[in-house]
Amino acid sequence: MKYLKRYNEDVEYDDELLIFCEESLSYLLDKDFVLEINRHQIETDISINCILDDGFTNYMNIKSDFIPFIELLDRKYSIKNIEFYIEKDFYKNGTTYPTFDKNQIIDDEINDDLKIRLINIIIKNN
Repeated sequence: MKYLKRYNEDVEYDDELLIFCEESLSYLLDKDFVLEINRHQIETDISINCILDDGFTNYMNIKSDFIPFIELLDRKYSIKNIEFYIEKDFYKNGTTYPTFDKNQIIDDEINDDLKIRLINIIIKNN
């Protein structure tokens, strides 16, 4: 029964996280972004992906909604890192994504002209 309780707690945690993200990112979701939440199988971390359905957008176009989301997310959950899938790496094999610290996002240190297609936020699962 202990296993079942742990399993149910994780499901509730995922549901709570999904609702939080959908409410906090509603503007971006209305702007052709798709939200995915995945639990890493090897680690206990959870991945939140915001994927632009078609093409790329400048960071400037989303930062007014994204920065407050990161602040709230970090208060409620513990952010491990944030990766952007950017235009210049789109056609390369073995691409590495630029990784940013949550403080770089919150302090608005990201180049406004950075063209992004996907944002991957890794949070620690409690």
